[in-house]
Amino acid sequence: MSGRGLRPHSPIRALGPPSRRWSRRRKLRLARSGSILLVLILIIWALASRCGGPSTAVSTKGAGSASTTTERATTTTAAPITLASKVLPHLLPAGHYEGSAATVGGKIMVLGGLSSAKASTAVVWSFDPTTGLTTSTGALTHAVHDSAAGSLGENAFVFGGAVPAKPGVINTIQNIGPTDKKSADVGTLPSARAAAVGVTDSAGPTIYLVGGFDGTNPTNDVLSTIDGVTFVPVATLSQPVLYPAAAVLGNDLWVFGGEWNNAQTAVIQRVDLTKHSSSVVAQMPQALSHGMAFVVNNNVFVVGGRTGTTRSNQILRFDPKTFTFTPAGTLVAHLSDAAVAVVGSSAYLLGGLAPVATNQIEQLTPSI
Repeated sequence: MSGRGLRPHSPIRALGPPSRRWSRRRKLRLARSGSILLVLILIIWALASRCGGPSTAVSTKGAGSASTTTERATTTTAAPITLASKVLPHLLPAGHYEGSAATVGGKIMVLGGLSSAKASTAVVWSFDPTTGLTTSTGALTHAVHDSAAGSLGENAFVFGGAVPAKPGVINTIQNIGPTDKKSADVGTLPSARAAAVGVTDSAGPTIYLVGGFDGTNPTNDVLSTIDGVTFVPVATLSQPVLYPAAAVLGNDLWVFGGEWNNAQTAVIQRVDLTKHSSSVVAQMPQALSHGMAFVVNNNVFVVGGRTGTTRSNQILRFDPKTFTFTPAGTLVAHLSDAAVAVVGSSAYLLGGLAPVATNQIEQLTPSI
């Protein structure tokens, strides 16, 4: 073979017989393939985690709702809580309902409303949550009820409302501070408005006016103001409502129930404050008007109200992701038409019908 034979330490000889060589090659290939597959799996997992995982959008539609949505609410949410309710030992100066409220300097101002004798009032009461006492601090220029209210800085604003004489519904804007003895007329709404809700977003700060009517026709335009006297249209309600409950959370203004043409509704309307749109997204468990809504610890609640002539003592927590309600406590009284405001982590219901005009104040706080 004159030196042409295999060298003692050639690679082929070192790997052993052919059958063993192919077996080892297959094992190497399988090991290499497994490594590559593992790397690919890790890359795909990392990308999915970075993108927040696959879409979990759910299409929801309440029975009889006017539209369907497939996106989840772009709101700020927190761990669900329940509320405990108690009647405070100190009372309002008199039985009172269909008044409005605004929080100024840590105190709640109750503005206007109806007396036990069903007469429009000019009351300005200041409730101090630290002492539980309510004092009369001034008076409105115009006696009104069913007005909307809100606060900007150290000023409370009363928007429109119903009055005992013609024209019945006014467009006057009244302004009063915590130490003022009398309100001042500071402007007018784009149109007369009563039975609407005022919602203050302290993050803005902005006041939103929702629902109501001008005495004849519905006021479907949702208005916003940052100074109390000039207004920007935000959206148009999908369904006209008087006496709705409303609350703002994140970029959404939620409108619950209400009534029109003496017919109560169960619709939940969502006003997207960034897209300037409104839609009916679902239905409440039952038709409801004259209820109260608020936000405590980033949870939205709808409490009390009236279905037909029956008043409710329910505390319902609303989930803006699923558009559903969960029982979250009970009120002490079956209550509607109370003035409502939030200070810190407590909501306060001042006066209302239970079923006659009451002078009680209910405090709702997160349960421990």
